[in-house]
Amino acid sequence: MHGLNSKEEMENSEDNKVNSPQDAERTYQNGSAKTHENAENQFEKVYDEEKSEQEPAAQQERIESVPDGKTNKDAKPEKKAEPAPRVNPNDNRTGRGISRETTDENKTYSFERIQNTLNSMNSRAQYLVEWENTVHSGTALGAILTFLIFTAYYSLFNTFCFLAIVLIGADWAYVFLTKQFKTLFNQDAVNPHDKFIQHPPHISRELVREYTDLWVDILNFLLAEGTKIVFVQDPYRSIKYVVLFYLTWTVACWFSFRFLLGTAAVLAFAVPKLYKQNKELVDKYLDDGYAVVRQNVDKGTEYVTPYLGKMKNLAANGIGQGAKIKPPQPITLYYATVCPFAQRTRIALKEVNFAHEHVEIDLQNKPAWYKDINASEKVPVIKYGDTILSESLVLVDFIAELAQETPNFLPKDPVQRAQARIFTEFFGNKFMSVYWPLIKNQDDEKIPELTEKLLAVINDYLVKQSPSGPYFLGDAFSTADLNSAPFAARLNIALEVGIIRGNIKIPTGEGYDRYHQWVKAITSRKSVKETLPMATELVTAYNRYRNKSDQ
Repeated sequence: MHGLNSKEEMENSEDNKVNSPQDAERTYQNGSAKTHENAENQFEKVYDEEKSEQEPAAQQERIESVPDGKTNKDAKPEKKAEPAPRVNPNDNRTGRGISRETTDENKTYSFERIQNTLNSMNSRAQYLVEWENTVHSGTALGAILTFLIFTAYYSLFNTFCFLAIVLIGADWAYVFLTKQFKTLFNQDAVNPHDKFIQHPPHISRELVREYTDLWVDILNFLLAEGTKIVFVQDPYRSIKYVVLFYLTWTVACWFSFRFLLGTAAVLAFAVPKLYKQNKELVDKYLDDGYAVVRQNVDKGTEYVTPYLGKMKNLAANGIGQGAKIKPPQPITLYYATVCPFAQRTRIALKEVNFAHEHVEIDLQNKPAWYKDINASEKVPVIKYGDTILSESLVLVDFIAELAQETPNFLPKDPVQRAQARIFTEFFGNKFMSVYWPLIKNQDDEKIPELTEKLLAVINDYLVKQSPSGPYFLGDAFSTADLNSAPFAARLNIALEVGIIRGNIKIPTGEGYDRYHQWVKAITSRKSVKETLPMATELVTAYNRYRNKSDQ
């Protein structure tokens, strides 16, 4: 009763009578009314009363100001001024009053508020992950992992119901046992949670308004930043987010969000703790590892620098310049560097300047997956889109026909195209009959004589086709030259490095001039030189081939 009388006395006291808007503001500021909400109502009531009192006086003033001989009806109606908005300067629901003006007209959020919140969250997270309080950190980690495990088998609603059952059930048992023990010891069997029941928790309106403003600020901040990214205010920043989202999408395809969240939680709680326990040892290993990496980087720089200089010189000379041409469908070439048949396709791709992927196959240790690409496990193979193509001569023609719009090695004239194919077949049959026996070092006395005769026949063939050369069809590089170049170049290398036994040399002089002119022209071509293996690679391959043949 005493409290009630005091309350009534406060409400009826002269000091708390509200006779003007200023009194209402003072009442709101001092908190002497029941609540701030009641003060707001009083403020509105007094404002409305003053407005109603001022209206008749203003109307009478307008009547008196009408000139003589005219009635009030003759007077032009004055434009009614709109009342000024009522702003309570003491309303701190947003921390800055109702009006939230900013100096930046495009800024609709408080970055300082967001920053303060993030700093607060960061300090709390740091408190947990650094295990400053073992109970709190362990409870937080256990709660996160338990939640993730439950949600792996049950929905969020089921998980909520389960937690409610466990909490309420455990508390029921606690309350029941507590009352029984108190009764047993002749104590008042009151509920141990009586203070919470008598004074239940409540959510402050000010707190709700504060967090509502915070979330509005966060959403406006995200919206403003997202607009800059989507509409490409900064191209570099936008592409960075594209890459970030792509990586996130890729990782999410392999791992579930639950797994990633659990892994992140375990690492966040484990790494700082382990680091603090082993700081000296970890720092030592990190320093040693950094020194090793730095040393290897320096060595790599020394090794790469000369090659970078060569590449710079090549670029300065115009070699390798020009944008690659994109074929209608993606091309992937499977090849081996030492294989002359695979070199045919590599030369063809360079001649038409097609963009393509290339995968080198180790012929001595072929990967198991390559059998799915080509059942025979031979090279070369081209994957064009989803189609698999093989056989070097077929692939060379395919590449040429695919690049019809660009200058290439496939003769436009049907007669010349037929002549090039005939020479390719002739060269393949005749040349191979001598080439492989030479590589295998067969002890056949007739091989040197057969070699001289074969090259003389090729020389005569070239003279009849085009006496002036330098290529098979004269000035035009064709499939006849392309398909023969890998083998002619390899024969020269084999003789130069001494792979072939005996005193065998390519004959020179009269009767062989056209052959040497042709070989020099095709082996000096950029596409041939760039795809030709190193002499050491050929020596290793030839020795392996020879040993395999002797078994």
